[in-house]
Amino acid sequence: KRLFIALLLLSLTRIVFWVVNHSQFPWEGLFPAFNVLFFGAYFDLISLFYCLSPFILLHLIPGTWFFNPNVQKGLRIFYSAILFLIITLTCIDAGYFPFSKARLGIELFQMAAEEDISITTYILDYWWFIPVILSLVYLSWKFFPKPNNINTLKWFIEIPINILFLGLLLL
Repeated sequence: KRLFIALLLLSLTRIVFWVVNHSQFPWEGLFPAFNVLFFGAYFDLISLFYCLSPFILLHLIPGTWFFNPNVQKGLRIFYSAILFLIITLTCIDAGYFPFSKARLGIELFQMAAEEDISITTYILDYWWFIPVILSLVYLSWKFFPKPNNINTLKWFIEIPINILFLGLLLL
């Protein structure tokens, strides 16, 4: 559920990217847009796997420690912080794309180091990204599912299942 929520939020940021840069992508019909959303979700899934890998790995450790409220608070904070970072970078990318005609890369940091580029001007020009970012991160916080508090599997069954699941994720 948690990864699905993150994937849904990243798909929403992809739509924000399209809205900001609609003149750059003249699509005829809905099929190309759905096609890009589908393959974009695939890319987002891979990105989420890398960015949230500590989060995913913690879910694979057997035991009842996972249901501790403090552990759940820490996981929620980590999850929301990573999504905040990813959503912020996506919104920066949406504002950067019209100028560079390329996706976000190391060039952004090189431009930020130059003296004639003002980050304050960029923030003032794209002020509306801030409520978008905060709203999406709020949604990730609000809809963060609570665990069931029921672990019906014994540890000696759960470990092989988790190893198999992890192996499938790595394929």
